[in-house]
Amino acid sequence: MGLGAGYGARFLTRWTLSEARPGDSLIVALEPGLLNGDLTDTSEAVHLSLRAGISRVCCGNLDNSPTISLASQLLMLRPGCSRVVTLVAKIAGGKPLFSLRTEDINPSGWMQTAVRLPVDSPGPAGTLSAPGRGLLKDLAGWCRERNVRLAYSIPWEFTDPEDRVSFQNQNAAFLLQVAELMPVLKDPALGVCTNREYYSDTGWHLTEQGSNLRSDSLGRQIKEWSTWTDGELRTLAAR
Repeated sequence: MGLGAGYGARFLTRWTLSEARPGDSLIVALEPGLLNGDLTDTSEAVHLSLRAGISRVCCGNLDNSPTISLASQLLMLRPGCSRVVTLVAKIAGGKPLFSLRTEDINPSGWMQTAVRLPVDSPGPAGTLSAPGRGLLKDLAGWCRERNVRLAYSIPWEFTDPEDRVSFQNQNAAFLLQVAELMPVLKDPALGVCTNREYYSDTGWHLTEQGSNLRSDSLGRQIKEWSTWTDGELRTLAAR
């Protein structure tokens, strides 16, 4: 659906399900880091929900039970201290205040930034947290009830070449946990990309060239609907 990781796993999921219809295919491409923690509702999610008039999908579980009160949502509308400090640091360093501009968004939904910054590896996937597992379990149930075909696809992250095998092993261990809840598309790269030139301002944000390669790979996986078996992932994780 083209939103950023800053909106949080719960909001991104609810936003997408508001558009999902029977017979659709839903590919979950949440970064592992969004599923490792407490799934905290973010100020970005509150802002977007209220601006777009869709507060019903802002903060809540898939069964529509609330996670934070309306009063808490209103308090989250003010800029947080970390946001203010970040903006001041950017001004002092002569850096762009924002990586993306309105003109960076194309009618197709494709977004790219001209900003180029030193890129570090986000690190390998961690362990699926209890809230993360609960979200994926509820999502799988929601899709089964509504005849929506579901699979997880791990996004490509920048990784230093010397860490490639180690990160792929750890990503395979993470995917094994996800595979207990839903099919996982068989990405031979296991979410690892070692070409720094394919990234713009973070280790997750692909340039146009990198995005084209990722899209072609993902398209083939969806067309073939090839998914990892538990045995294959166990073998990869134990290399």
